[in-house]
Amino acid sequence: MILRAVLAALLCLVFAFPAQSHAKAPEQPFQAIVLRISDGGSILVRAGNQKIKIRLYGIDAPELNQPGGAEAKEALRHLLWETVTITKMGTDRYKRTVAVVDYMGKCINLILVEQGHAWFDSQHCKAAWICGQFKMVEAKAKADGIGLWADNEPVPPWEWRRKK
Repeated sequence: MILRAVLAALLCLVFAFPAQSHAKAPEQPFQAIVLRISDGGSILVRAGNQKIKIRLYGIDAPELNQPGGAEAKEALRHLLWETVTITKMGTDRYKRTVAVVDYMGKCINLILVEQGHAWFDSQHCKAAWICGQFKMVEAKAKADGIGLWADNEPVPPWEWRRKK
């Protein structure tokens, strides 16, 4: 079953990643167990004997002390001790692995945006194969008033951090 999930993720990446994209191609996916949910956009996983801090690629969730922050973290809670597929997209300035995270064939990054728990991060999301999907589901969540969008003027986390 794990092999099937990895193969499915690889096939999606191979066929969906456009040749003309200027974004760096994702690395080989690997399996990991979720050890901790740090906040709505970060998790700690174990792959073999290695612990890896993961920042979810292409999205930005509210800070924990920001409205919606606790709800975003809670949306990830079901992943604790579950096996996920990590597709590394890069490394951030804090040395965290920036990745697309799949659980049971579903993209967790996309689900958080779709449920209104995170923003599409247009500044850092450059992989056309997934970023366009983030943008579309965010627009639908906004239009439907889901999650963060139930508030008419939610403050994006990058603005919240700048003010604090």
